Amino acid sequence: MNIADRLSSLMRWRGIRSQRHLARLSGVPQTSIHRILADRPGYVPSYSTVGKLAYALSVSPDWLRGEEHAPRVRPPTLSQPLRVPRPSPRGEDDEAEMKRLMATLTAAERRKIVAVVRLIAQGRLPSTLAAAAARQS
Repeated sequence: MNIADRLSSLMRWRGIRSQRHLARLSGVPQTSIHRILADRPGYVPSYSTVGKLAYALSVSPDWLRGEEHAPRVRPPTLSQPLRVPRPSPRGEDDEAEMKRLMATLTAAERRKIVAVVRLIAQGRLPSTLAAAAARQS
């Protein structure tokens, strides 16, 4: 499995529907993503490009490059703050962004988020949280 195959499958798994969306999440130009996915002989993306894509997809750069013994998930580092992409102005791709963010959490953290979403859907969000949510929107 080469980098094009791995990138394509990660995009599908994370719910990223377009190269443009991945470009917004990673900071990598869409043209570079296209070159990687086209899998043309002779094109090798820079380690920086692979690193940005790997970070956005929560995998290790070595795994994305296809190194056999590399761990799939990148180990957390305290020196790098988690960069959460800004939501698009029209709210597009919220589901894909949520899937990507949820994949970075532990099972216990995911359960807590699902519990809060259930409260919101049922209209039972505690008033202090509702007020905070209203200020942010």
